[in-house]
Amino acid sequence: MNTKRKFFPANTADIPALESWLEDMALEGLFPLSFNGYYAKFRQGKPQKTTYRIEIPKYFEATPPKAMRETYEDFGWQFVCHMWQKYYLFSSAEECPIEPHTDPLVQAELLEEAHQDSKQAFFAGFGVIILFLLLFSFMTWSQLSGFVRTFSPPDVCILLFVLLFAAGWTLWEVRTHSRLRHRLASGVPMGHKKSYRKAVFIQPLLILLIVLISFMPSLSIFFDSIKKPLEFVSDETTFPLPCLPLTELEGTEGNGRANVKFETSLLAPVQYTIQEYGENSCIETIYLEVRPELFAKQTMVSLADNGQYFGQDCLKRQEINVEPDLFDGLEYYRTGDKAIFAAYRENAVLQVKYRGKADLSEHLPAFAALLEKRYTAPEQ
Repeated sequence: MNTKRKFFPANTADIPALESWLEDMALEGLFPLSFNGYYAKFRQGKPQKTTYRIEIPKYFEATPPKAMRETYEDFGWQFVCHMWQKYYLFSSAEECPIEPHTDPLVQAELLEEAHQDSKQAFFAGFGVIILFLLLFSFMTWSQLSGFVRTFSPPDVCILLFVLLFAAGWTLWEVRTHSRLRHRLASGVPMGHKKSYRKAVFIQPLLILLIVLISFMPSLSIFFDSIKKPLEFVSDETTFPLPCLPLTELEGTEGNGRANVKFETSLLAPVQYTIQEYGENSCIETIYLEVRPELFAKQTMVSLADNGQYFGQDCLKRQEINVEPDLFDGLEYYRTGDKAIFAAYRENAVLQVKYRGKADLSEHLPAFAALLEKRYTAPEQ
């Protein structure tokens, strides 16, 4: 038996449009076998005129009750299959079959439960989205610095598209159910002929949605891979840079060049990583301008927590005296000749990893001055 799958162009609540679509498919020689997700499976046969009616059961079972089937058969209707475990589908090859339902008030009562189910699905979906966002925020809060540095606009666009499409699809079903139910409750019989052509655009959108969901991790990796940071050496950049050079920190003459890397992301449009190596010392400075500003403090904390594991050593937190108004927050770790310093002021965040004989805590005003400036991308 030859079969074919087709995405249906109407939402599951638009019963007249679904019935019209199925009748058009029969004229093309396609007869429904099952309905799964967003597509229907058809068997291919000889085209013929077939009328379809969708029955809304009060209590759903895999097949209609015997009494219902016998009643429909007496009227010239044959049970075809169930639809998404909420409807029964019947068909008739007669020219003018007897309508099984003529009382719109009874249909309105039967449709009420389906309407409530669609509303619950809509609110449950939003609940799941909110729960996911809260859980995601909780899981990433302690590692916020990494999230801030890598969260790119393509990730946001894909995520928003998926969420808005899912919410819009469900809301459309709720609205369609509501309109149909109100018409029936007003005594207007259900129509069985309705154009579904306006909704044909949903097919490519559904395919795109499935592809995006399936390949979202791969797309994120791809966008990250093509986003190449700007890398320079210090004498090729436009000064000043957001760093304290080893010569100023240690009071020695410089004999090396600093490697500068500039990156950008959605939450940190300005990101610098500056590395400088001396004869017996090295320093790495990470500077971020974070937006929104409320992320700055936690970004500083997570940078400090992540940086305290310096090589194979776990540095100990040190309490130091800080002049008022130098920083909005500060973390300092040191063990032996290794030290980690992290601080923030307003939306500017700074982390310094240092190995050498100097004491970072003696240069706090110089680090504070770095946070007062605003930096742009270095120029070649």
